[in-house]
Amino acid sequence: SLTEYLMRYSSQANDSMLNLLDSHDTPRFVNTCGGSVGRLKSAAAFQYTYIGMPCTYYGTEIGMTGDNDPDCRKTFDWNEMNWDHELREYYKKLIALRKTKKALQIGTIRFCSTKHVFAMERTWENERLLVLINNTNALQECPLPCTKAVDLLGDKSYAPTEAIELAPYSAAVLELAME
Repeated sequence: SLTEYLMRYSSQANDSMLNLLDSHDTPRFVNTCGGSVGRLKSAAAFQYTYIGMPCTYYGTEIGMTGDNDPDCRKTFDWNEMNWDHELREYYKKLIALRKTKKALQIGTIRFCSTKHVFAMERTWENERLLVLINNTNALQECPLPCTKAVDLLGDKSYAPTEAIELAPYSAAVLELAME
């Protein structure tokens, strides 16, 4: 489990981990997922909200494909007509969250997953974030803690008694009101 991996190393080692989804030595992550951009987005949400340093291999943010070597080492596709612009905007949101939210940079981590939804809480001082990832092919409903929440990826607000609906292979990063 992730908790076991975190316990194997010192916090200094965990904080300086380089977290990759793909690289010049592996197939592109979207290829590994059978072309599912939803799965790539879910993995990227985890990568940018987990402990350590996220590292995106050039082209992943625009949906470049590539199988085993040498296909994974293709040059960057500068033709913007071939880019997945929605995916690029998603990455830009994740990067902005990582840069602005201290909880994602140096906060504590706690896992609180359910059977179908991965859940991770990141907290630092007055900042409390709840990362929810639906890695199934079905809509999942998650009750929220008894507090107001704002989805920082989807720009939607939730009342304390609401539940969030997660589409298949999607993620939410909720900023929870501190009580």
